[in-house]
Amino acid sequence: QGTIAMLISFSNSSDFYLKDYAAFALAELSRNSNMTACLASEGALEPVLALLDHKCGDICIERQLLPAIKTLSFLDRNKVPICASESLGVILSFVNDCSSSDDEVQLACCTLANLVEFECNMEVAVNAGCIPMLIGTLQSDSEVIQSECARALGNLASKIEFCNLLLENEVTQLLFSCHRKMTNESRRMTAMGLSNLSSNINSHPHL
Repeated sequence: QGTIAMLISFSNSSDFYLKDYAAFALAELSRNSNMTACLASEGALEPVLALLDHKCGDICIERQLLPAIKTLSFLDRNKVPICASESLGVILSFVNDCSSSDDEVQLACCTLANLVEFECNMEVAVNAGCIPMLIGTLQSDSEVIQSECARALGNLASKIEFCNLLLENEVTQLLFSCHRKMTNESRRMTAMGLSNLSSNINSHPHL
């Protein structure tokens, strides 16, 4: 913990090199899910987000920081600040970029699904264009990616207005199609999405 406090202190330095190196170190530590709670309680998220903001547009840096953002996004306390930062645009760019690797797309979809567990983040993500991106990515050949997309779409479907948007984009049929091809583990996510869609009476003709 002393090391974390020291790195956070360095991340507030007026020396830009020291500041960036400290934030990179915190991001690398944040990849370890066993350390996430400790890092978040010490305030590690802010330097990582500040580094991403500072380096926004540098695809190499964004790739390095994406695993840390994903791991940090599992904590409830981090979901709102991540969604309100430049991170959301970076996350969506990996969801939607055909040059992204499957691992990067999976990380991005997982992060997005975590963020939209909070209702206050849903509108921010939808306004940023996440629904058509997720629908396109749901048609990936990767079952892991499909599962995370289904989780994100299922979370969005829990809110009536976004559920209607999903129905308009024929998400029900896509989820059914994925569900039929998936293993039991991945089917949990498509089942959750279909369950949330079915709570909307407008979905019944599609089921």
